Amino acid sequence: MKTNKFLERFNFFYGSVIRDVKISFRNPSFATNVKIIISTRDKETSESGSWVNVSVEIDKVTEFNFRETSKESYQVLSNGLHILESEGLFYFDFGFHADAPKSSEEFKESNFYIVGQSLNWKSEPYQEFS
Repeated sequence: MKTNKFLERFNFFYGSVIRDVKISFRNPSFATNVKIIISTRDKETSESGSWVNVSVEIDKVTEFNFRETSKESYQVLSNGLHILESEGLFYFDFGFHADAPKSSEEFKESNFYIVGQSLNWKSEPYQEFS
């Protein structure tokens, strides 16, 4: 997958809003996966002011860290979304780092990161979540 084209289409997810996070933990038959719905602007649409909901599914998750406190929140991706593809894995940083991390170890310094073996996504019309 061309992660840079994906990120460019959605303006690197700067100022986007995480609407929903679902974690399906591994069991004997299935690997852990994470599905995140993000409201963001899409360069390829003009409907709803170019806002869409992007569903990002990360399969075969090997590691993740979600840390949120009353003083720090990652719901709004002020620093965007960073993705690194390395050694058969995808590393995701959801707004912790201001600049794109250069190594897998830098990604793991994030308070909100996921490492998985595959990435699938789809863009859907924008809708509010209650």
